[in-house]
Amino acid sequence: MVASALGFAGWIALAQGHQSRSSLWPAYTIEISLSVDNLFVFMVLFQGFRISQQRQHTALVWGVGGAVLLRGLFIALGVTLIKRFDWVNWVFGFFLLYAAWRLLQGGSPRAAIPDWIRKLQPTKGSLLPVILAVEVTDLLFALDSIPAVLAVSHNPFVVYTSTSQPC
Repeated sequence: MVASALGFAGWIALAQGHQSRSSLWPAYTIEISLSVDNLFVFMVLFQGFRISQQRQHTALVWGVGGAVLLRGLFIALGVTLIKRFDWVNWVFGFFLLYAAWRLLQGGSPRAAIPDWIRKLQPTKGSLLPVILAVEVTDLLFALDSIPAVLAVSHNPFVVYTSTSQPC
């Protein structure tokens, strides 16, 4: 993964200049740091839904694929707000502090699967609620990672590519 990131940074330097490349590294580092917990939550989801290892890959591909598209919308909205209203950076900063405080409060892994998603499972082993759970949790993680990355770069391409990679 690091080799592909290095190659991508080289391509960005050629295509968009060194300034875009230099803002990619802090953005990528922030996102990787904040993405580690995604793996653990996805494991909890799969265990909670009792999804076999063979079907976990399918659930991840569809769930993360949908979340990547939705992250693009979040990033477009965030970049537009920041360009139009400077004070939005303060709102994002306070939101990050609130998210950190909530993280310090702790919680049970069982809370990772909301009841309304669990009720969507029409038959045992259906992937629809698992895919929705993966998308929802990925979007919840995006609520802290996207503002954090927007703090180091306002280039939508850099923000999107650094926050929309699979874990």
